[in-house]
Amino acid sequence: MTTVPFLLIGLGNPRREYRENRHNVGFMVIDRLSVRLNASL
Repeated sequence: MTTVPFLLIGLGNPRREYRENRHNVGFMVIDRLSVRLNASL
């Protein structure tokens, strides 16, 4: 079986007031996936 590399991109706003904002959901998903899959960012 061949392994195919892939790239996921999650955008987010680094400012503190936007930390848990819905506009950062892409960043939050990538962050949690990296932990779950033991992958580095």
